[in-house]
Amino acid sequence: MDTIIKWLTPPRFEDPNKNRAAQFLHYLLLSALILLGAFLVYLIAAGDSAFQPSTWQMLGVLWLVLLGLEISVHHGYVLEASYAFILSSWLALNWQAWNATGIHDTAFMANFIIIVITALLLGWRAAVAITALTIGYGYVLAYTETYEIITYQEISPAFSSFRDMAIIFTLVILTLSLTIASLENAIKRARASEESLANANEELRKVQEGLEAHVAEQTRDLTLATEIGQDISQIRDLDQLLATAVERIRSHFDLYYAQIYLLNQDNTLLILRAGTGAVGKALLARNHQLDLDSQSISGLAVQDKRPLIVTDTAQSPLFRPNPLLPYTRSEMAVPLIISDKVLGVLDLQSTTPDSLNEDNLTAFETLAGQLAITIENASLFREQQRLASELQDNTRQFQENASFLDTIIENIPTMLFVKHADDLRYLRWNKAGARLIGVAAEEFIGKTDYDFFPKDEADFFAQKDREILENGVVVDIPEETIETVDKGTRLLHTIKVPILDTEGKPLYLLGISQDITEQKEAERMLNERVKVLNLLNEIGRKAEEQLPLDEFLTYIANQVPNGMQYPELCQVAITVGTEIYGNPQSIDLPHQIVKGLRVEGEQVGQIYIAYTENKRFLNEENALIGNIGGRISDYIASRRLLNRVQATVEGLQTVAEVGTAITSQQDTQQLLQNIVDLTKTQFNFYHAQIYLYDAAIAALALAAGAGETGRQIVSESQPIPLATPQSLIARSARERRSLVVADAQTDPDCVPHPLLPGTRSELAVPLSVGEQLIGVMDIQSSEKDGFSSEDINIQTTLASQIAVALQNAEQHERTQAALDEVNALQRTLTREGWQAYMTAINRPTKGFKTSQNEIQPILSHENHQTKGNDDDDKNIAIAYPLSVRGTAIGQIGVTSKGKPLSDDDLELLESISEQVAEALERARLFEETEVARSQTEALFTGSENVVRSTSLDEILQSLVKATALKHMERVTLLLFDEPWQENPPNYATISATWLNEGMEGLVEIGTTYAIDQYPLLQALHKDSPFIIDDFATEPRIDENSYRLLVEELGLHTAITIPLVSGEQWIGIVLGLSSVASQIGSSDLRQIISLAGQAATMAQSQQLYQAAQSRAQHEQILREVSARVSAAVDAESVLQTATREIGRALGLETFVYLKKTSEEQ
Repeated sequence: MDTIIKWLTPPRFEDPNKNRAAQFLHYLLLSALILLGAFLVYLIAAGDSAFQPSTWQMLGVLWLVLLGLEISVHHGYVLEASYAFILSSWLALNWQAWNATGIHDTAFMANFIIIVITALLLGWRAAVAITALTIGYGYVLAYTETYEIITYQEISPAFSSFRDMAIIFTLVILTLSLTIASLENAIKRARASEESLANANEELRKVQEGLEAHVAEQTRDLTLATEIGQDISQIRDLDQLLATAVERIRSHFDLYYAQIYLLNQDNTLLILRAGTGAVGKALLARNHQLDLDSQSISGLAVQDKRPLIVTDTAQSPLFRPNPLLPYTRSEMAVPLIISDKVLGVLDLQSTTPDSLNEDNLTAFETLAGQLAITIENASLFREQQRLASELQDNTRQFQENASFLDTIIENIPTMLFVKHADDLRYLRWNKAGARLIGVAAEEFIGKTDYDFFPKDEADFFAQKDREILENGVVVDIPEETIETVDKGTRLLHTIKVPILDTEGKPLYLLGISQDITEQKEAERMLNERVKVLNLLNEIGRKAEEQLPLDEFLTYIANQVPNGMQYPELCQVAITVGTEIYGNPQSIDLPHQIVKGLRVEGEQVGQIYIAYTENKRFLNEENALIGNIGGRISDYIASRRLLNRVQATVEGLQTVAEVGTAITSQQDTQQLLQNIVDLTKTQFNFYHAQIYLYDAAIAALALAAGAGETGRQIVSESQPIPLATPQSLIARSARERRSLVVADAQTDPDCVPHPLLPGTRSELAVPLSVGEQLIGVMDIQSSEKDGFSSEDINIQTTLASQIAVALQNAEQHERTQAALDEVNALQRTLTREGWQAYMTAINRPTKGFKTSQNEIQPILSHENHQTKGNDDDDKNIAIAYPLSVRGTAIGQIGVTSKGKPLSDDDLELLESISEQVAEALERARLFEETEVARSQTEALFTGSENVVRSTSLDEILQSLVKATALKHMERVTLLLFDEPWQENPPNYATISATWLNEGMEGLVEIGTTYAIDQYPLLQALHKDSPFIIDDFATEPRIDENSYRLLVEELGLHTAITIPLVSGEQWIGIVLGLSSVASQIGSSDLRQIISLAGQAATMAQSQQLYQAAQSRAQHEQILREVSARVSAAVDAESVLQTATREIGRALGLETFVYLKKTSEEQ
């Protein structure tokens, strides 16, 4: 509802004309929307066929346009909506007239309303324009009808015309009503304005009378202000000016206090520069200042650039009282402004409220303006004096700089000259230029280039100079020649700069020339060096490509001329052995350089570099040729090394192939035969054989030989003693290194076998793994010197692999035998494990069976057999053993009533039996593992607690709680007086006791037992525990032990665990119980494991207590000695000794002297 009321209410705007137009347009649009909407509803209800569809569409569009205009008016687009409404309405009416009866149509007559509305909304000019447009359009309608250009509809019926005229009349009266209402409102506003104007004239008259009196008072104040301004304007010193100004202002205007603040350079602080009376002096003495952003009256006046008045300080929140000025009742702050620049503030204070007000503000503003000008003038005067002083300093500095500049110009090492722009005569020429040209500097002044240089050089210089002066730009001449008196032709790098006046006309020409002759020569040498380096880089790059030697040498022979001074005349040839690469003519040319090519100290060739003409070789070229020769030598050496490496790689690859072939063989004899056969064939040797070392006889026996010949030699051979001096095989084994016989026919250590007549050289390589000698591999070649260093290295590598393979084969044989033993042991352990598992006291069942589809347990005492039912001979029983690693642990079977099982059923049953057996084994191992895990956790926790124990009692408590000892009734820790070694100790002492819940202690800690009185203790051993299941039936128990343990203590079972730390047996842990108690083997191992740590900690406690005791005794000894030593006579010594010894030992003490003759 609020929204509807808002849209029915005319919008309001600040501009009255816009508000009037909006109100008029709102009512007009609202009326038009209502009338047009009602008309459309009427047409729809009446079904009037006089209107064409296009007319309906036009009216609907017009209604929507009017609605949009109403919305635009509410959004502030009043003028735009007015134009749109008039234009759309005019177009709609005349479009209707065109489509109806033309100029006779009532729509055309309604243009009268549009003209009136235009006048009201847009003024008379817009109304005249619409009127002219309507008249023209009416002429068009009349013309087209008269000459029958367009045939219009027949004149509407009378009621239709009446309807149309009624609508027009309604719009006319609505328009006139709105117009009259607007005129009445205008008349009311005019009358109200007339009354307001009369009241304003009366008030103006009264103000004028008051102003006349006020003007007189202000005139007086202005006169005083002017006089003060004239007086202070003659003062030039700023401090004196300000002090005089505030004093004159205070006295002339009878003020309580006056002061002037000036802004600092950063415009952040107001600094007090002058104040009247004693208060002003006090504030100046303490450098009084105000922050500009403070809320003081002066600060606000400066910030706002306008005066600020407090007429009554008691009523104003702006006033900030000053304790030094207690009687201030009114205050005025006037900013000192000149050209919109604030210099400071004039602050005035009075003891009378309202004495400083708007009436006298003008005078003080005038005075503040004069003060600002005077302050500015004083500042300018001070600045002028400062500038004058600076000018004198600058003049002196300029003279010094000029002298300094002359000194620089004359002493710089670069030629510098200055020419007049008009005639190019020299104005300045420095010493460097004079030295370069060879002519004194004074001779250049007033002369031109034509006076010193040849005409062609002078013409070139003059032409360049004129171009530079005409263009007015700096010119850089990278290189130009000049003839000098004593240095010949020189190369110069010149920069010429035109010196222009303020109008851009050239005055002088400055020239700076640098002698670059040596630089150019250095550049030439550098280019030669770069050329050489490029050549060497190219050679290096080619060397990295690892080209064949002939290609590489040919490439160098073709490239070397590019690095020489005269490449077109240079020819190169390289010789290696009998081969020549490059140009062979170079060898015979007379002008040449020859460098030898040496590899590993041997000359392998030469490089020839020659000129076809008589040209001198530079030193750099000699060095280049030596460098190239060295690179060629290195390349030849690298190629030879590469060939050897490739041969080695191929040999090693063969070694790898042989090694791969032999590693898969486990039989030692077959392995040996494969080794010698492969070695001979793969390496193309004459013969290969292997000797194995027999440590029992210290001899080497031939174990395998290649081929049939080798087998025959093996069958006939005899062992070679390791100590045989003239045997290559024995020497290699003794010295553990490879030995070579280059010529087998002349070497005394080599005795060729009759079956191997072609042997010319022989290699013996020891077979060893670490320090263990396995044997010797003997290789024979049919060529003299048939083994190179690479061959020796390769065979040594192969020998290492053979030794490992032989050791592995031997190890395999031993491992296989051990594996067989392990398997047998595993079967035994499995059998024993299942026996223990089945005999466990907490396992009441040993299996399950089905009866009438129900699962029933097979109890441990039942003797279940797999058989048929005795009452039914047709039942068939089939059973398969449950076997784990060859050990039968049970049976699985089925009973079939009269029908035998098929092969598939039997196969299924057999397969299931295997799976069930494995599952049972896994379950048993899992249970044992869980038990072991829980014991391990307990062992770990107990070990940690034992290690952390700080007393013997804590050690025993931790040991008992972590082991099966906690099931005993009491556990005692007994320590020997000395470690039990070959002889038993004297006694054992109870050092700690643990009692189970509900038990009472029978023996006190500290009780000592003599070992010799208890033979049972002498039966103990440090390496194993001592367990007594029943004292009554134990044959080893002696009478004393029986009386103590059985009769006195009533015990039944005992376990004794030795405490051994390192190799020292220091005591025992004794567990006792009055009832039978069994401790399993695993529990016993856990107790023994923790007992070792407990022994170590107990021994540490003993050592610690002994150390404390010794330290205490030593401390007592030192104290007694010190006090006794401090005594000065014999009696004091005796008294002190008696007292201190008694106090230390806690015993009655005596000390006395005896006569020397008295017998002891």
